[in-house]
Amino acid sequence: MLKEQLKQWLVQPAPVNDACDQIRRSPSTPLMLSLLRRDAPDLATLPQTPYTLYREFERNGKRDDYQRVYFAKRSMLTRAVMEMITGDDSMRDVIQDVLWSICEETTWVLPAHEEQGPDYWELKPSPRSTP
Repeated sequence: MLKEQLKQWLVQPAPVNDACDQIRRSPSTPLMLSLLRRDAPDLATLPQTPYTLYREFERNGKRDDYQRVYFAKRSMLTRAVMEMITGDDSMRDVIQDVLWSICEETTWVLPAHEEQGPDYWELKPSPRSTP
């Protein structure tokens, strides 16, 4: 019986207004917003993910510079969505700009996790000496 009820509950999507209301009323929302505001204080300046930054891992093994920018964008998006859910309608443009920027990224694969396929390592001369 419980399994059937759970199954019915899971297949029926909750109305968005209910989800937003639950987030607004959640006791953890103020804490989450304060952490997001700390981690993404500037919503006006979109960080860039240029090719040269992406290729740092291949060139020198450094992954932090690219990942910092990559995750900063996603933190900005999360904060803007939370701000809008909690009542700040001015976040709509920020959400759209950050989403647009993320969609424009050539790949969503982090450089350290990039795999070019089995034939890549057989290219002569080899473009990489190590993964």
